[in-house]
Amino acid sequence: MESIYLDYNATTPLDPAVLRVMEEEMRRGPQNPSSVHRLGQQAKGRLNQMRALFAKTFGFSEDRIIFTGSGTEGMNMLIGGLRGHVISTMIEHACVIMALRRSGLPVTYSPVDERGKLSLEAIKEAITDQTEAIVLSWVNSETGVMYDLEELSALAHAHNVKLIIDGAQMLGKEVCHIPKEVDAICFSAHKVGGPKGVGVVMVRDDFELIPSIVGGAQEFGLRAGTENMPAIMGFAEALRQIDPAQFERMRSLRDLLEKELSDVCIINGQEKRVSNVSNLYFPNIDGETLMICLDQMGIYVSMGSACSAGAIEPSRVIGEMDPTGERTGRSIRISIGKETTRDEIIRAANQIKEVLRSIG
Repeated sequence: MESIYLDYNATTPLDPAVLRVMEEEMRRGPQNPSSVHRLGQQAKGRLNQMRALFAKTFGFSEDRIIFTGSGTEGMNMLIGGLRGHVISTMIEHACVIMALRRSGLPVTYSPVDERGKLSLEAIKEAITDQTEAIVLSWVNSETGVMYDLEELSALAHAHNVKLIIDGAQMLGKEVCHIPKEVDAICFSAHKVGGPKGVGVVMVRDDFELIPSIVGGAQEFGLRAGTENMPAIMGFAEALRQIDPAQFERMRSLRDLLEKELSDVCIINGQEKRVSNVSNLYFPNIDGETLMICLDQMGIYVSMGSACSAGAIEPSRVIGEMDPTGERTGRSIRISIGKETTRDEIIRAANQIKEVLRSIG
């Protein structure tokens, strides 16, 4: 029986259209957008076209679109330029938590409740005259719970505080309307059918950045190193391939999975979620045991973020939502993609129930 991949929040398969574009770009031969000869200038022209696509799609200025090596690098770039008090939460992706810790900046971690909901009132109370920025993930990578960006941006704007958003888990799952009050946001290509090794940072005109890598003058002097043209072209094609019709299809499959398992598990994160994620608490089985059993059946899920799951450590996110610790080691994340089929969902649900029956 064929395997079933249900870990799309970790990474996605490379879209065939993306692969074709990347292969075409690689066949062009030597390409360095910084070279002054014809080949270099042709590459620069293609790079500028891709930058213009992102600018038009998301409503940023072309000269404020910076291509990076990953979403993690993007968040490090954005956090690395901060100098004042920051507000965040302990359920953010590791790239946010670790970059904040390394910065040495004063940070207030606002709590979330058992549903994964962020308290705007708590954020507001944490703002002081020293607060420079609010740094949050638009979508939680483990539960899929979405923050209300309209409310957050209005709050930040009212208090003259920067709002920096990690958007990696939003792209390709819901319509990405970015309020003009959002000061900076980053995305990652491999979360949306693009290649690994490329991300993008987008900032408003008045947002100050410091170089993340120094050397040449690439990316407006903010990210030195010759641009990875095949990857950037692939990212742009992945962006073009996003079809909002898929969002409802993924949501219906996610809801079907939860319906099939409703008598054996409880959903972690009861707030509004993106279309593709189920984080499920199974009271009668250890999450690691369930994950390993499914792996042996060729069904691939996770217990949390891919950046920390290699160690199979208890989920920090679920721990923050459930201080009793009861759910922390008994939950798994199932994340689906546009390639997921109804048959795969039914088979996966049946196999999960079979594992549960086998442990009695």
